[in-house]
Amino acid sequence: MSKDTNNTQNFLVGTLVGGLVGTVAALLLAPKSGSELRQDVSDKYEDFTDMIENGELNRFWSEPEPEINTSSVVWGTVAGGILAAAATLLLAPKTGKALRKDLMGLTDYSKDQIVDTVNDLAARYRKPLKAGRKILRKKH
Repeated sequence: MSKDTNNTQNFLVGTLVGGLVGTVAALLLAPKSGSELRQDVSDKYEDFTDMIENGELNRFWSEPEPEINTSSVVWGTVAGGILAAAATLLLAPKTGKALRKDLMGLTDYSKDQIVDTVNDLAARYRKPLKAGRKILRKKH
């Protein structure tokens, strides 16, 4: 396998990992719903295009960017995280606070279901388990 192929695979793995992390983080930390955030992005885009038309952004292109020398996996992770977080924020059905509240309710519900199931199983199999223990004790 060539070095370029290995770097490409590492970048793709990093992009996937970063995408997953970015998606989860964005969902849990979303400050607004996706539709509200899309409107904000649209407004900022209009402001940005106005600044370009007025020549206010020329100072950002006057200096060349420094060369960055780092591993493909790290940059893939960063790129994937940013892209996934941005996409998730724009498509978020609820704010992060509302989603966290829903998740807490879901975990409480799940915990209650598990406790009820364990209690039901314990009640159902208590007598057979006691009988099995008595049989084992008699044999020993």
